[in-house]
Amino acid sequence: MFVNKEIQKDIARKGGVRLPKYVLFDKEAYSKDKNSYKQQIENEIGYPIFCKKIEGTESLGTISVRTPEDLDAALLEMSKSGDVFEIDEFIDGDLYG
Repeated sequence: MFVNKEIQKDIARKGGVRLPKYVLFDKEAYSKDKNSYKQQIENEIGYPIFCKKIEGTESLGTISVRTPEDLDAALLEMSKSGDVFEIDEFIDGDLYG
């Protein structure tokens, strides 16, 4: 079982699996220019967004983002955390595990 989602996605991508758009949260870039970083996320990922820690299982520490105000709160929360987060395009569908 995979625990690190970044490693999981890398292996899946190499195997030809289609993945949602995503970026790793860049705390330094966010700290330098919050508005520009938010705009970059909106442009690259769009709404809705799903933020989650890259280490761990299940849905522990996930953040659902549907509006610009939600994104402001999520970015602030991730910037205060010691964990590494990824910011994913939300894909509606069935969960298999």
